Formats: sequence, C-alpha cells, structure tokens
Amino acid sequence: MPLKSARAAHCAIAIDISGTLNQPALQQALTYVAIRHDVLHSAIEGEPNQHHFRPLLQFPDNLPLRIRLLNATNSGIHAPASQIVSTLTQLGAEDFLDTPFHLDTEPLWRALLVQYSPDHHQLALLSHRSLMDQASIEILLKDISILYNHTVSKSPLILPILENQSRLQTDMARPEKTSHAPFWKETLNHLRPNQMPTDLFAPHSPNKQDGCHTFTLDPLLIQQLEARFASKTLESILLAACFALLARYSGDTDICIYANSKNRTLTTRHFINAFASQLPLRLQLDPNTSFGSLLVKTLAALDDAKSHETPLPKLLAEQDTHAYTAFSFHKIRTSFHLSGASVSTPVTIKFLPKTTSALDIGFELLPDGRCQGTLNYPPKRYSPHFINRFIGHLQQLLSSVLNNASCPIAHISLLLPEEAALIAELNHTETPEIPVFLPDLLHQVSQQFPHMPAVVYHGEAQRDEMSYHFLNEASTRLAHYIAQHHSQHNQTIGICLTRSTQLLNGILGAMKAGRTIVPLETQPEQADIRQYKLTYTHIPVVLVDHETSKLFEAKADCQLLNLDDPEVRILLAQQNAGHASLLPIQPETPIYIMYTSGTTGIPKAVQQTHGAIANLIGALTDQKIAPHRKVLCTALPTFDAFFFDLIVMLVTQGTLHLPYESGRHSADWVSELIQQEQLNYMVCLPDTLKQLDPTLPIENVISMGQAAHETTLNAWKNARGNRVVENGLGHTETGICLSLHQHTPNESATLTGRPIRNMKIHIVNPDTLTLCPIGIPGEIFVSGPGVADGYLNNLELSQTRFLFMRFDSDSQSFTSCPNNHPDAVKMYASGDYGSYQLTPNGLDIQFIGRKDKQIKLRGVNIHLDAIESLLRKNPLIRDIAVIPNKNNTQLIAYLVSDRAETSLTDWRDNFKQQLTLALLPPVAHPKIIVFLKEIPLTQNGKINKRALPLPDDRAQDAFCQPPVSALQAALRKLVAETLDIPEAQIGTDEVLGNLGCDSIGSTLLYQSIQNAIETGALASLPMNQPSSIPLLASLQQMTIQKIEAQLTNSDQTVTPASRPLNASFFASESGSRKKKRPTFQGNNRENTANQHLG
Repeated sequence: MPLKSARAAHCAIAIDISGTLNQPALQQALTYVAIRHDVLHSAIEGEPNQHHFRPLLQFPDNLPLRIRLLNATNSGIHAPASQIVSTLTQLGAEDFLDTPFHLDTEPLWRALLVQYSPDHHQLALLSHRSLMDQASIEILLKDISILYNHTVSKSPLILPILENQSRLQTDMARPEKTSHAPFWKETLNHLRPNQMPTDLFAPHSPNKQDGCHTFTLDPLLIQQLEARFASKTLESILLAACFALLARYSGDTDICIYANSKNRTLTTRHFINAFASQLPLRLQLDPNTSFGSLLVKTLAALDDAKSHETPLPKLLAEQDTHAYTAFSFHKIRTSFHLSGASVSTPVTIKFLPKTTSALDIGFELLPDGRCQGTLNYPPKRYSPHFINRFIGHLQQLLSSVLNNASCPIAHISLLLPEEAALIAELNHTETPEIPVFLPDLLHQVSQQFPHMPAVVYHGEAQRDEMSYHFLNEASTRLAHYIAQHHSQHNQTIGICLTRSTQLLNGILGAMKAGRTIVPLETQPEQADIRQYKLTYTHIPVVLVDHETSKLFEAKADCQLLNLDDPEVRILLAQQNAGHASLLPIQPETPIYIMYTSGTTGIPKAVQQTHGAIANLIGALTDQKIAPHRKVLCTALPTFDAFFFDLIVMLVTQGTLHLPYESGRHSADWVSELIQQEQLNYMVCLPDTLKQLDPTLPIENVISMGQAAHETTLNAWKNARGNRVVENGLGHTETGICLSLHQHTPNESATLTGRPIRNMKIHIVNPDTLTLCPIGIPGEIFVSGPGVADGYLNNLELSQTRFLFMRFDSDSQSFTSCPNNHPDAVKMYASGDYGSYQLTPNGLDIQFIGRKDKQIKLRGVNIHLDAIESLLRKNPLIRDIAVIPNKNNTQLIAYLVSDRAETSLTDWRDNFKQQLTLALLPPVAHPKIIVFLKEIPLTQNGKINKRALPLPDDRAQDAFCQPPVSALQAALRKLVAETLDIPEAQIGTDEVLGNLGCDSIGSTLLYQSIQNAIETGALASLPMNQPSSIPLLASLQQMTIQKIEAQLTNSDQTVTPASRPLNASFFASESGSRKKKRPTFQGNNRENTANQHLG
C-alpha cells in the first residue's frame, strides 16, 4: 500500500526576503543542497519498524526539486511570512501545503517562491515534520545561504565534510534501535488527550486556516532563569513550564507533551536527517509537586526518551497526537543570509489535524540573547485572545517560579492583570437602592391594576381567577388573622395547600404577617418528607384546605388553619384589609425555608430573607421584561422556581397561570393550555422544555435548574427569531437566580451569563482559593445579598459551605477570616464547577457541572454533564442520563429513544463517533446501555438517579449473538467479569475495543483466561492491538482443544449448532452478523477521517 503523508504531518518554513534576489542562484543552491544531503533526494522503504531512506536518483540533472514560482505582483497582498498559509489560500495555491508526500516514491520536501514585487519575495520550504527538526532546518538554511552567496558574490565555499550517510542510515536502523519498541509501548500505554479550555465563540478568521503567532520572552527573564537554574538547560526549564501550564489548563495529572529531541553527535551534527523525533514525554503530576521537582522529572523523562530514540520508525507511527501539546527548542547559531538582500528570521509553521485541540509551541534562542517563540494553533479551536493569554500565563508562570521554585504547581498564580480587571468588571454589580419587598410589591400592583387577573387556576374541569385587588385584600386579611391568633412575628408557618388561587392567598398572607413560610408536600405518599419538615423546622401552624387537612388527621403536634372552613372564612372576612396596618418588614426578616436535597438525597433546610428576594425583584426589573406577562407556572411551591414565577408576575404586572396537579405533568395538556390562553412567559427545567413544541407562542423562555440542552435551546430560539431564550444559573442558597444569559443559535448552552445586581461570582482554585484565569475551570463561589445565612440547624455543614472570607487584591486570592472582620464577605461554596469565558459581549460564566458529577474512572476525570450534553445532540436520543456503575469502572447510559430496537453494538459505535470527535477519551464512552420509556424524575422535575433501574444481567439483548458452546459461555463470563459489563450485553461476535477493553483491560483479560485454564496454552496469543482484533481469531486448534478440555471436560454445548470457535467468537468488525438488524442511517464507520500516516 502506498504510504502518504497527511497535511497535519507537514511543516513549513517561511522567510521574508527584501531587496535584490537572484532566482537562478537560489534554485542552484537548493539543488546542490538536495544533492549534498542524501535524505533530501531519498524516499522510504522497508518493513514496519525497519524503515530506512533509499536514494531515489543518482544523477543531479534529473532531480525533481524545482522551486515553484508564484507571481503575486497584482494581488494586493502584503502579509508577513508568518501568514504564509493565509497568503497561499488567497492565491489559490493551497495544494503546495495540502498535497501529500508519497513517502515511498518521492523526497519529503518541496519549495515555493512568492514574488510580490521585484524587491520583495517570500520563500516557503515544506517538509514532513518528522524529517527535519529545528537543527536540520538551521543546517538547510545555512547550506543554502553559503551556496547562494558563493554563486552571487563569490564568497568562500566552506561546507563541512559529511560522513557516509548510507552507513549512518544502516547504523540508525540497527536491531538495538528497533528493540526500543517495548519502552514506547509502555510509555504510551492508555494514553489519552489532555483537554484544553478554549473560548466559546468562533474567532474572526475568515478562512479558518492554521494559525501561527510569534512572540518574544523577556530577555532579562531568560537570563535570570538560566542563572536561577544554572545546572539545567533552558530547554528543560521551558519544557517543564509547558508541563505545568498544561496541567493547570486541563486539570489533569497525566500529561503528555511531544518534545523535539536533538540527540546529535559530533558525527551527525552537520546532517539534515531524521536524527531528532518528536519524543512523547509523559509525566504523572501531583498538583502539589513543586516546579523544582517537576524540572528534575522533566530532565529524567527527556533523557530516558532520548536513550530509547527510534527516529525513522516514529515517522510512520500511527500514534494519534492530535490532542497533545508539541514542544521544540533550538538555539540559532547562524542566521540566514543572502548576498544583496535582507531576510527575516525564519518562521516555522506546523500544520494540525482538523479535529485537533493541540498547540505546537517552539522556542528559538536568537544570537542577540532574545528567546523567540512560535505558537501554531487551529483557529477553529482557539481565538487570538486565548493565544495571547496562553503566552501571558507562560511568562507569568516563569516569573513566579523564578521567585519561588518550591511553590506547588497548583498554587502558582497565573492570573494576568488584564484578566483580573475583566473579572473585577464582571463583578462590579453594586446597585444601591431602596428594596421593594414582595408583599409591598403586590400592594403597589394592586393599586395600579386592581381589576387585572393576578392568578388563574386551570383545573381539570374548571377555570378560577383572582384579581390583584381581591388577592391583595384577601392576603392582608389573612395576615391580620394570623398575627392575632397564631403566636409571634418571625415564627414559621407551614403551607400545605393544593394548587388553586387559594395557594397564592395563603403564601402572600403568611408573608405579610411576617411569618417564615415552609412549603409542604400535598400528596399522601409524601408523608415521610412532610413529617420530616414538620419536626425538623418545628412548625406550630399549617395552612391547609379541605383536601390537605385529611393529611393531618392524626397529628396533634401542630395547629391547622383550614382556609376552606366556613367559620374561618367568616372570621377572615371580618379582618382589616388595610395594608398600612401590617407590621413592617426588614431586609433580614426571613421569608421562607426551602428544603433542597441537591444531588445528595439528604434534605437541607435553607432559610432565605426578604432582602434576598427584594434583590431578585430589582434584578428582574433591570431586565425590562415586556409588561403584563402571562406566566406559566408548573413548579410546586416546594421548589423555589415557583417563587421566581411569582416575582415575574408581580414585576411585569402580569398573570400567573397554575395548571392542576396532574395536568402540569402532561406535555400535551400544557401545550394546549399555552395555545388556548396565549401564555408568553415560561421557566422550566431542560427536560421539561425538551418535551414541548418550540413553535408554541411563548415569547420568553428560561431554562434553569439543570445543565441546559444545546439542541433544545437552539430549537426554541430558531422557531421564533424574536423570542428571548435564556439559560440561567441559580441555587436555593443564593436567592433562586444568580445569572441569566440570552442564548443565540449554535452558541454553547453552558454559558449562564453575568451575575445579577449586587451578586458576585468568584471562580476559584478550590485548593488555594485564588481566582482562576479565564478559561481555567474552578469551583463557583458566590457572594452578595442573595446568599443565605446557612443551613438551618446544621452548623457543621454550614461551616463547610457558607464561609467568611476576605479578598487580597495583591495575590488575587481569598482567605478565611472571622465574621466580624471589617473586610469579611459571606460566601457560598456551591460545589458547581465553571470557568470565566470570553465572549464577543465580554466576560461570561460557563457552567461545567456539579462537583459531585465529576467522577474519576481509571484515573481519568470525567464530567457526566458534558457527556450527557454531547449525546443529547444525537437526533435519535430523546433523553439520556449517564451514571457510573456500582464499581465505578464503566458508565451506564439510560436512553429514551425511538430506535431502541437498534443493537447495542451500533449504539456503542454511535457513542464512540460522537464522543471521539469531542476529544473525550474512550473511558468516557458509555458501554452499558439501558433503554427506558422515560427518565424518572423527582417532584421538582429533576432526574431521579435513585429510581434508575440497575442493568439486567439476565435478559439477553435481542441483537447480541449468544454463545453456542460451553467454552464460549465461559469466555464471555470472563470478559463480563473483567470489564464489569453485564453478560447479556456482550455478543460473541463483539469487538473488545467497543466494550472499552483498552491495554489494561486486555492484560487483565488475558490473565483471567490463563488463570482459568491453569496452563501456558495461550502463550501464542498475539499481544499487539488486542482491543481491535478478534480475541480468539489466531488461536491454534490445539490450544482450543486444551481450553475446552480444561473448562468443560466434555463436548457439551449450549445449542446443537456448535461452530469453530476461532471463526465466530469476538469476530472483527468486518465479520458478518448472524442476525440482520437495524442500523443508524448514515452511520458509516469507514467514513472516519484518517489522521495517521501509512
């Protein structure tokens, strides 16, 4: 098979040339250089791992390396050499960059000269990136300049004598070199990409070509680093800094960087050749490792890699490097000089795969002592803002370790002054105001719009409404009655009222009375949580109606106030309806106690104040929402989204529409209600929003309470262009709503906006409490008037989540302090992970996921929210939940799909394609799949993880090929136990790689099989790439007989249709299936772009 290079394997050198250029002399110089160095007129031949260069031509006249001339005199282009990629694209000459090298039939380089004017040219040299390192590039340019200058100005022709290159090639390919394969196999074992953060908007790059950015490190800083670490090379210092920076950016501890080696000897120092490879350097980094220790580890890894260097075989290696950081360093000893012309410093441009997240960073120490860096990057992934920050963080890190080399990597401050300024501006939310409390706001609206309906209850067979005037007077009378008959101001009062207009009357009346309301569950089956709240909160009085009073018939520990009781109604009608006679409310007056279990399942009582809700009222007023909104409220009062809907109703002088209990769960019934009443404002969970038709007449949509679904938000925004679609972030502990972001089509659904008035969002390193730089994830801490005092009657938990801190602007970090400290700020540690993100509209908050939804499988950090979000984009998936299995070894995907009849193998293939494109490692691909008719939800509409059924190991999947012999059954059981996957989900024609069998799993599986048969009969089992070949395909019949004899002691079969084991069990992907089964349309596995050589 012909060997072709991929564009991602190419490397370009571009040089600006000003002044007179003798083009024939330049061509002659290039020709002689190609003759002088065997590698420049050679191709590659040989068996895998034994490749060597073979000279193609013996006669210089036939040498095909001619400089291609490109005339751009009338193009109007005046771009520098660093933008040669964009220049060639504009001139229609992309083929110079894109055309692959035929590695076994032609030399691995070519040249092009762009002429802009008679005295302005650009020279571009393209080669295979593994062919020439920076040292080879320097030799190439030096030889060209010596030969050119000799021709043009008759300067001395002094070139070093080269040793016999054929003998050198033989030496480089000798057996001891190829014996290094086990070292590299171990080094690259279970390697995965390091995830790099990136700006969440498309940069302004019209052609989306590969980016190249040059920069210069401070010369004084370089001098100080060399003096500080005198026993270390500058190369190792910069390489260690890149390791540290990548660890901080990705949050990973397993870091791999591909470093250019310059493992040359006196004999080879003048050769252009593949003496230097990109050597994978892999380190396990503890965040508490100091930079000094990291430097020692880096040097050891570099020395170890060089001692096992196998240059030419690495040229054709199939290791996918698309998501790793590449690093190169070289000292420039001579510059490129052309007689009669001035030339720029050469710019090296690396090309990266289209799906890459890699950065290719190189350093050159110039003769004047400056250190010039070149950063190659894919603009589709990284914006110029990101690149500038990356360089700034690198210099900041180098400056920090210069002063304190013993500082742990995790504690090094990377925050740049410009980033600190942007974060300060984001949190500059102070808005002095006279707060309007919720009961007072009701009174104000009732005076302006007395006859407008405040609330409409939509029952199964009736429709009731209550005007603002009636609601205000009825709630005021109830407040006076409560104040007279039921104990003290500030005391708690339970609300256990069914959905009706009476519900709002009870809530607002209790608030006006200065009571702290505690919403209670109204369903008989919720007796346990209802009793827990009654006891835990010491509720003396509960407002009930005719239906809910039955729930308390056996209760004697609290008083009931039945608002449906005729006698109570008479007493209420006699009360004063004057709002002014009510006791005044203060900001610190408690307004409600809301119970939240979060994701722990343990109820926690959060007490909020009127001041926190008043701040939210002001924030929603700031939004200038259109007046008189018809607000759909499907939330229960036990969920604080209910109070958000209530506030929107009052702020817009609108109407709250309450569906009856069963109706609020029905997407069809709710859709009909929206159409019938022309409702136009809705706040709901993402899972609820996904069930509704986006063509409904809703004008304001807010997704809040869970990680948003990007496809759902896009659908709702695209259906009506003028619709406002928002994604929100909030917690019960921070006053319901913390931030809101207006979503635009194809924008990331992880953006949640900027903090509302008087609230601040601090994303900090949870270990050091320092502010995180833009793009680097950390824990979300919140401060402001919306932060609750703590968890009621739970001091221990409160002290871990509600903290008093003071901010040090010099270190940009928070430290604990007493609550009476003059600079003390109360902060809530949310347990959410996020990052600051730069968008076209400024800084924004990106929500990454819950801390407790970040798990570690086989040493890999995995965000379950991210996996669910990516898989929801699949149009075949209506809903999904992903959790780890009980042993934390595999991921289980619970699917709601109309294609549940599709085989598990095809689903796994589909997951693999989606998640691989997003650069998620194989361990993050769900291998266990459970189909459900619907995802179980809690009362508040969130996924009820506790109600998800365990995978059934007894029910055989209809499309999994069952075992046909006792041996197959025994082997399948071993595979299931080793990989921790239910037997019923493993077909005997399955490929192990699709089951998540990586190199570690393969080793364990082989050990299990060998232990099972207690012999050495499997010694001949091939060990290379075990996850992508049939497990038993190459076993000899003799080995099979030994296994069968050991495991079965007979010819017993599961079915009469026994067949040869090596032809059927764990067949390859190309093997035929015994059952014809539905497949995904367009799911062509062969359509995956090949980014490898060979």
